[in-house]
Amino acid sequence: MSDVIPSAYLSMRRGLIAFALVWQAAWLFSDPELWPGGSKSGLESLLLAGAWLSVAILVFVMIVTRSPKRIHPNTELLVGLNLVFIVAAALVLSIHAGSTNENEWFLAASLFNLSAGTAGIMIRNPKQWFFVVAIVGLEAYLFLSLGFFDSGDLGVNSAILYPFYALALAVGAGSAQRMLLNRAHEIDELQNMVVLEAVSLKTAHEVDSYIESLRRAVHEVVLNTLTAISRGSLNDSPESRRLIRDRSAEAIVILSDLSQPSVNVSTAHAGTTIDTLADLLVECAQRGIHVRITGDVNSKPPEHVTEGLVAAAREAVINSLRHSELTELVIRVSEGRDYCIEIEDNGLGFDPNETPHGFGLTSLLNSTDALAIAIISHSTRGTVVQICAARKKERVSNFTFESKASTISIVLPVLTTWFAFSTLSILMSWSQFQNPLVNLVSLSVLGVASMIAIVQSRTGSVRASGVAVSALGAIAVYVVAELSNPIVNTPWTGWASAAIAALFLAMAAAGPWWGWIAVGTSWLVIQQNFPAELIAPGFLIIMAGAFFGMQLRRTDRARVLALGEQATNDVKILLSDRMVASKMERYVGVVPHPIIELLAEISEGNRDPWSSEVQRECGVAESHLRRAIFGNLDLSDPVASFADHLSRSALEHGLLFDISLDHEFINDSQLHDTGLFLEGVMNLLPLDSTSRLSTASEGDQGFIRFVASYMADNEESTRQLHIHLLKNAPTLGKSEVLLDSDGTAQFLWEAILEGQATLG
Repeated sequence: MSDVIPSAYLSMRRGLIAFALVWQAAWLFSDPELWPGGSKSGLESLLLAGAWLSVAILVFVMIVTRSPKRIHPNTELLVGLNLVFIVAAALVLSIHAGSTNENEWFLAASLFNLSAGTAGIMIRNPKQWFFVVAIVGLEAYLFLSLGFFDSGDLGVNSAILYPFYALALAVGAGSAQRMLLNRAHEIDELQNMVVLEAVSLKTAHEVDSYIESLRRAVHEVVLNTLTAISRGSLNDSPESRRLIRDRSAEAIVILSDLSQPSVNVSTAHAGTTIDTLADLLVECAQRGIHVRITGDVNSKPPEHVTEGLVAAAREAVINSLRHSELTELVIRVSEGRDYCIEIEDNGLGFDPNETPHGFGLTSLLNSTDALAIAIISHSTRGTVVQICAARKKERVSNFTFESKASTISIVLPVLTTWFAFSTLSILMSWSQFQNPLVNLVSLSVLGVASMIAIVQSRTGSVRASGVAVSALGAIAVYVVAELSNPIVNTPWTGWASAAIAALFLAMAAAGPWWGWIAVGTSWLVIQQNFPAELIAPGFLIIMAGAFFGMQLRRTDRARVLALGEQATNDVKILLSDRMVASKMERYVGVVPHPIIELLAEISEGNRDPWSSEVQRECGVAESHLRRAIFGNLDLSDPVASFADHLSRSALEHGLLFDISLDHEFINDSQLHDTGLFLEGVMNLLPLDSTSRLSTASEGDQGFIRFVASYMADNEESTRQLHIHLLKNAPTLGKSEVLLDSDGTAQFLWEAILEGQATLG
């Protein structure tokens, strides 16, 4: 891992080191013999003083080196130095205990356990775990080789359990550390993604600038290339051919951006409430209205009210667009026991009580019992529409833990490790109990509590029931274990205390915020040593769990916020892309594939740009692109849409086609059938034909005309046109074929469009 650490990871890393320092200081402070000068050896005191001093220096370094991008290298060095001092002190205490046959090995064991636990918290690189293994291995070697098992109070079986205790403590602390750091790393990745996605969002101004740059590129590269080819304005030379191929290839790149502007709906949002509002939100963006979307944007409404809820939400947005003169629209979606969507605008408000029911938004107020709709409006503060739907009861439980992150990665290793240690402790000290079978009963109770916690941690935090079972079950574990009546008093005949401490560590870390209070109270009841127990190692382990739990909840809150921001940005990007696609289709148009294919063949040298056929095709393509991109046709007008459809048909048939729409018409009856008829006409016209569609107003009537001219000496085309006219003539308008004195023929179709004609 590099020295550059993301912010959440850095914060968590600092927090873990700070906690380890506090835990270590409290552990050392709780035993006066571990204070500098409290031991009987000068070397021991010196090493313990080094441990205390390294803690103080670490705290100082962390305060003065709060770099926003990394943990200072000196901090890493001091962490290692601190662990070396603790282990060295444990080593010296062990040797001294072995040579003098004193009970200083208790202090040595305490320091070995402390060093293993704090190492599990402070080291960050998995490769550094060899340090923990080394601590445990050194402790095992010393305890077995220096004759501790010769002590009258100890047997060889229980002596070897000290290293296993240290190992279990290290695994528990290390698993908690890895989980917290992984959560923090996930948050950083989410937040970085949110930042990157935010950069991808396009405002209405940016979209307009982008489209204008595309139109400029089309004019400067594509149209100029097609015009040069169609007019044969370049001399035929190797340099000219190379230039034509290069410009054609450049034109393909530009046109490819326009060939498929439509945006598919992301499957992550398909069917969501926001998705059903997408067209209206795109319209808001096109009008320059700022749209802000927050909450559970990926959620879907309950199935039994989907239709009514979507209709109400759409009506609320439409009402704002029509009447409120808004500049900002805020949509909030929340999912819980009730599914709610709130639509707020900052425009002109209205009085719902004075608006006649049965029209617009107010018609929905009493439309269904399944929805609760509230309208709050003020003349100067805009309108808020809240639409809520109660979920069916059977669906509530499915949502309860849906969005919570699992805590099993801390619960499972801690509890399984300590259960294994407890089992090993009972078996290896079996002969030291009067009633050893009683321990198996106590161990079974511990196993039940552990299994409940592990199962509950799979779907989130350990729930209140798990904490209650653990707190009460621990008392039962301790009371039953006491009935085993140990013959000799060794640490491992009291195995229950260590196992309960580990269970409570997991409950405090993975339970609700009050979990540490519940298990801490249970622990004090068991130990019966208040208030001295508050600074004893056992209670400090519970405090460690409380710290882990606090950090977990903090990171999970940050994770939920980051996920919410990411989901909101996903929707914004989707709407932004739709806005781009919508404006591109409206102002730039969709480029037909035949034009791209023609340019591709020219750029690859498969078509000769100086041939009359290619020049004619380029002329047709240039005419269509100029008309589609710079003609400013409003395709919402039925006649303009009709004209665009004919233009594409002309391009497909290779015919020159022109459009002149001076007027728009409200009535569009029978244009579909007429379009099919005129497409058939185009298909029968010779390739050298020209055609034109125009609209005009004469008096109170509006006319639409289609005229095609071709050489009259093509008798077959004329005959086929007459047949097509007789068989497929539409009911709208009239058509005929005219022969001119100059040797040309004309096909004419003309219709009167009833209804109001307005200036375009």
